[in-house]
Amino acid sequence: MCICDDEEADERVLIEDTVLARARILDAARGGGSVADEAWAIFAGKTGGSVAWPDYQRMQTIYESAANLEKRLAHMRRERRPLRRRAIAVG
Repeated sequence: MCICDDEEADERVLIEDTVLARARILDAARGGGSVADEAWAIFAGKTGGSVAWPDYQRMQTIYESAANLEKRLAHMRRERRPLRRRAIAVG
């Protein structure tokens, strides 16, 4: 029996597919070989299993970078406004 058995379980945070796809792209572009597809499925919570610690550290770092990038891109898409044109008096 674990000490945490009496504690209530936290809600799981689901990984958005767009962030996961961006993380996979970043992983492929990063040197040192990509993490296996099975490990990404476990990390995303789509399947059960265990992941080697170095792979987990790599996926966590890449996922955080992808999530931050996705936030910035979403902010940029939202903030685009049409240019205002001012009338200049000629005379």
